[in-house]
Amino acid sequence: MLNVKSIGDFLKKNIGVFLSYVVTFFIAYLNLIVVIDLENNRSISLLVWLFMVLATVLYAFQIRKRMTNKCWILFFPIIYLIFVIGSYFVKVTLNLNNEKFDWMKFYHFWDFNFLITLACITIVALVFYRYSKYFSNHIFDIISLKKKRYDILLISQFATMFIVTSNQLISSFLSNTLFRVENIKESTFAGQLFPYSLGMYIFFSLVTYSVAKGVSQLIKNKPTPSLTVATSFLLAFIFNFTIQVGVTEKGESYGYYIASGATIFQILIIFACFMAIYITINRYLPATVFNIVLGVLISYINAEKFALRNEPFLIADFTWLNDIGFFKEYVSENALLLSIVGILWTIVILYYVRKKCLPGQIFKNWKQRLAVAVTIIVAFSETLSIFKNQEDGRIPEHIPVLSSVYNLYNVNWQGINANTRFQSLSFVWLKQLTITDIEKPANYSQKEIDKVYKKYTNLAGEINATRTENISDQTVIFILSESLADPARVPGVTLSAPVIPQIQQIQAGTTSGLMKSDGYGGGTANMEFQTLTGLPMYNYNDMISVLYTEVIPKMNYIPSISNAFEPENRIAIHLSDATHYARNSVYTKLKFDKFVATSGSDDTAEEVNILGAYPSDTSTYDNILSKIDTNQNQFFSVMTMQNHGPWFPTDLTDITASGEGLTSDQNESLTNYARLLSYTDSSTAEFLQQLEGIDKKITVVFYGDHLPGIYPKSIFKDNPNLQYLTDYFIWSNHGTTKDDYPLVSSSDFPAELLAHTNSRVSPYYALLTEVLNKASVDKDKLDSDGKMVANDLKMIQYDLTEGKEYILNHSDFFEFE
Repeated sequence: MLNVKSIGDFLKKNIGVFLSYVVTFFIAYLNLIVVIDLENNRSISLLVWLFMVLATVLYAFQIRKRMTNKCWILFFPIIYLIFVIGSYFVKVTLNLNNEKFDWMKFYHFWDFNFLITLACITIVALVFYRYSKYFSNHIFDIISLKKKRYDILLISQFATMFIVTSNQLISSFLSNTLFRVENIKESTFAGQLFPYSLGMYIFFSLVTYSVAKGVSQLIKNKPTPSLTVATSFLLAFIFNFTIQVGVTEKGESYGYYIASGATIFQILIIFACFMAIYITINRYLPATVFNIVLGVLISYINAEKFALRNEPFLIADFTWLNDIGFFKEYVSENALLLSIVGILWTIVILYYVRKKCLPGQIFKNWKQRLAVAVTIIVAFSETLSIFKNQEDGRIPEHIPVLSSVYNLYNVNWQGINANTRFQSLSFVWLKQLTITDIEKPANYSQKEIDKVYKKYTNLAGEINATRTENISDQTVIFILSESLADPARVPGVTLSAPVIPQIQQIQAGTTSGLMKSDGYGGGTANMEFQTLTGLPMYNYNDMISVLYTEVIPKMNYIPSISNAFEPENRIAIHLSDATHYARNSVYTKLKFDKFVATSGSDDTAEEVNILGAYPSDTSTYDNILSKIDTNQNQFFSVMTMQNHGPWFPTDLTDITASGEGLTSDQNESLTNYARLLSYTDSSTAEFLQQLEGIDKKITVVFYGDHLPGIYPKSIFKDNPNLQYLTDYFIWSNHGTTKDDYPLVSSSDFPAELLAHTNSRVSPYYALLTEVLNKASVDKDKLDSDGKMVANDLKMIQYDLTEGKEYILNHSDFFEFE
């Protein structure tokens, strides 16, 4: 039971502290009203001035006896300097995407909003101190903060008032959506400002007090919870910047450069993660080093991935942890060596100072440690629950910070990059943990699925009346050519000679055109998935990063074109590690008999030669040829590696390339890439010639998965679509067919293959044929028929991915005649 007397005693002993918090809040609140009114040429109420004077006098009276401490002459400048530096750092972070902002000009670096009030408090306090003999009453002593132990409290309160009255907070208030003010020049705003400033005051009071107390404990060489809180906030403050600077893209969205509250949201998330590490390790120095290394690694990987693949570091990327060697080409040997040496020296230093520098446990009391851990877990759980229970892309409006970040505007349609720079990387990570893979169609039901089944069963019959071939009566080879896209299409790029002339000659005589990729500089596995299944990525949630690891594990049935062939005749070839993007698991689920790879598979590639940084296309083609059995009808899913970045020099020197606005390093990479494409061109032509000589019907679907991540995004500013267009062709060794499909999606290839080979279709491929003809990416705007077809496909896609799998009640929907 609560002891009323104990509570009363506690309040009596600390009445001065509680009063000081109330008074300093009102000083900050009233100061904000004055500043906002002055900036907007509004008249200031006499009551505001009156209460401002009263609050200032009362607080000055409370702290009068601490003015005897000459250290305050030093404390005030230090507090102010830290405040303006921190405030400007926040300003820089908020303007990372603002092309007009130049941080070197230190525009609005100084913030004078609280200085006059501070001067008044100081002067009045000194006056009260001068005449303190008149205020020796017991009541006056109770409310006074006269002891030295209150210095940390006062430092915290002054720092908080600086922050809460700052121009940065005023800007945040005017752009917030929780306590919205429509027209600051005409509307009353004090009512909205009160709860907003109160929330900010409470939050920053906790932060500044923890920091002030933490610094004092650091000086005393004591590892305490306060010190971990202070360190976690400082590191979160810094790494929020380093993470976001790595995904900078100049430009605004809906008039904003970053969503209101996104910065503080990410700082809180990072802070909680760092605190969790402190709680787990419970030793200050090791945990701090771990946090710093973790922050540096995530910031570096995030920036490198964005530079190379135009995509931030995502949750799905943690699947690469079991294959760190894949990244060795992106890190110089010197950098790797220095990192190893640095880590070893850090371990040695920590070992020798462990008993002298901040020794011992952070949390001596297990109950306190457990309480903090539970608080963090509950906070994360509640946040994830809010994300998961969103409706129509929105969450309730009353949630501080989070509602502003989540609900301000829907930028999902612009892709993950927009979400990352506009709402923060941590927002994207949390959303990826809670999203459904695909939105449920409004009319989804078993009855509607049955209608789709009947509709396309009938259509399959109509199509098959004019088709004479079976796709399973020949060998089919799908070749994903890594990063193949003619540089000549890129604006401002100059080539000394065409780099894929033979491929273009092949395209001229067969079904061919451009493929619209779903990624720039990356996304290979997603193109592969779509090519096999016919399920387009644009129907999935925009937050999905890797379909192989995020979608396929949840699917009980995968409608792959390879299902037309016997499992023992299904072969995958990828001259890299078979575990990349969980391909080994995917192809096992697809019942492929063999997966030829350089590692991670029972079937090892033969005679692998390196060209540039990776196995050559010739090596890939040789491995295909060695597996072709003229007595069997086979299906090959092949992914090349030769043209994967980084692009190393080759012995070909007669081709050069350059681009407007590219750096010397970028032009060197572009030249190396162009030369590698030239090798792809000749080796592909030679491969097809060898297929010509095989007495067996063979059809090849050849396509580039995405452009290389060499080009700066600015090069595509006049025509953004160009950064997604790659080259493709469908070729057969048993007769020439040239269907007219100049622009397709990778998900269109199964239906296009069946059309090219005049092969019969199942009801599912009748649906994909309709999509190819009426609802694919070549249509700027869908007509009513196109919209109906697109919805039918989305219905089946949802049913297989997140739905009740009603379509599996009709097993013949996916079966060829």
